[in-house]
Amino acid sequence: MKKLSQTLLAVSLDFLPLVLFFLTNKFFGIITGTLVYLISTCLATIISLMTQKRLPLFALVAGSMVVGLGLLTVFLNNPLFIKIQPTITNLIFGAGLLFSAWKNLQVMKKFFSHMFVLTSDVWRNLEWRWGIFFIFLALINEVARIQLDNDGWLAVKLFVVAPATCIFAFINLSYIRKSSNQ
Repeated sequence: MKKLSQTLLAVSLDFLPLVLFFLTNKFFGIITGTLVYLISTCLATIISLMTQKRLPLFALVAGSMVVGLGLLTVFLNNPLFIKIQPTITNLIFGAGLLFSAWKNLQVMKKFFSHMFVLTSDVWRNLEWRWGIFFIFLALINEVARIQLDNDGWLAVKLFVVAPATCIFAFINLSYIRKSSNQ
């Protein structure tokens, strides 16, 4: 039961800043939404450190990007910076995972081996899959950023990127389950 509550807390800390960003943007605009996103990301990071005694790499990189580009967005009153944040973050993760898969470094295994016992081939396949997926997300973000207004860009994040990520994660979880039973 304790593990379940820790997992729910971790998921909540990951998604709450995004939910607050979307809601605040809806009622007060993207600059105010970014400020709320920035503050809630910092608070979620502090709570995560206090409760989990560690800071996952993804949270560290994404949080740093949110803070850095979020501050630029707020101080320069320009949404461009928060809108390119997902592109940069996804490119970093995508390129890192593709490089790891290419060089067989097994970066994912180093971060997730405490959760899954998988063969080297499975870890490598997961790196290829997620690397390509992150690059795909970066491309989607750039097309939406360039072609759509702020509300359209946010709609793509909410109704395309979020569901696609959940579906992709579910597909990979199925692959992990199948592979770990062999």
